[in-house]
Amino acid sequence: MDHRGEEVENWQIDQNLQLLNDPEDQDTFYSRRWRTTSTPDLGFATDDIAKCTSRTVQDQLAGSDHRPIMLTVDLNMKRSLTYTSPRWNYKKANWSKFASRSDILTTRININTRQIDKANKALTKAILSAAHECIPRGSRRNYIPYWSEELQALHEEVTEAIVNVEKKPSVDNNIRLKAKTARFRRESNTAVRKSWHKKTAQLNLEKDGQKLWRLVRSLNGESNRLSPIAMEEENRVLTKRQAANHLVKQFSQVSHITVCNQRRHEVHQEIREKNRSHSNLQMKS
Repeated sequence: MDHRGEEVENWQIDQNLQLLNDPEDQDTFYSRRWRTTSTPDLGFATDDIAKCTSRTVQDQLAGSDHRPIMLTVDLNMKRSLTYTSPRWNYKKANWSKFASRSDILTTRININTRQIDKANKALTKAILSAAHECIPRGSRRNYIPYWSEELQALHEEVTEAIVNVEKKPSVDNNIRLKAKTARFRRESNTAVRKSWHKKTAQLNLEKDGQKLWRLVRSLNGESNRLSPIAMEEENRVLTKRQAANHLVKQFSQVSHITVCNQRRHEVHQEIREKNRSHSNLQMKS
């Protein structure tokens, strides 16, 4: 044990903590430079929590050299399973087929009957039946908008490459791992950018104004509910105001909303007055 290991051990004793690592567990880190595996990732807990905590090493995640580690604390409590009700995907609906099927199904209903509740149930059943045939519905947990079968295949290739290089460390396997990881990250970044461009192109200020400004505030770091969003442009990471300005620029390129000249003049005048007042404050200070 070197001096750093002794420092960690002394810290563990001073804090009265228990080490959760098991010597039989799989190594968590692969060094591409030295082509070796090790376990620099340590988990600690107090004695009472350590007795009911299990540590497991997971499969690789997104080509990282560190494997994810899951710490599970068993408190003998029944976990409440969250259920997300399926939602209708109206964007992928076949509306022409829905109109045809609903017409066919509703024409069979006797609307001249005095049993209003019975007719209402029949009408509701007919509309729902047509909707089930023509409108997709579902709900996926941990949904990633840009994820595709191609990315899933590339992710599995990276996982396989990491397993191979850990079992058989060699220059060839290391080069193969670097190539597959680089390709996965490149394709992931491309998919993220395409998904972002598609999202901004679909935003409509007249219909989705609240949604758009909520996204802008989040990008600008002004939202308390959401964490600031980071964006990438020409290998530069944009956050807060820079990210918000980039969103506005991107949206202006795809937006078809016309602004009258008078309103443009008013906006420019407001900007000039704001800049002028800001300059005056700086001069006084």
